[in-house]
Amino acid sequence: MTSEQASKIVTAWGIHLEHVSGKLNCLFMASIPESFLPFPIKTIEEALNLVIKQHHDLGNQDAIKALQNSIGHLTAYTNDEEAILKAGQRFSIPEWREKIIPTLEELQKRQVENFLQD
Repeated sequence: MTSEQASKIVTAWGIHLEHVSGKLNCLFMASIPESFLPFPIKTIEEALNLVIKQHHDLGNQDAIKALQNSIGHLTAYTNDEEAILKAGQRFSIPEWREKIIPTLEELQKRQVENFLQD
């Protein structure tokens, strides 16, 4: 993987975290289908490690910390079939839906507000 490719992958990962990850966490909890990721887990990890090394060489500790913190989010992603089966069980529980639907609506509201502020 080249530095340029790694940078593009990390950018896509950051966009995913910012715009999609919160909603997916609401729906799938800590078992999100891996196919929702912009790239496979191993590819994102490899890209993050390469970009972290670049920032390390430049002495950019803030970037290193932010990138390292993002790695933990990958643990929420798992095998597609397993994740979908678990979600299907939760989706059939009315009390769960009653809590999640307002949360999803609130996430969208915040996203719109943040977007319009920029």
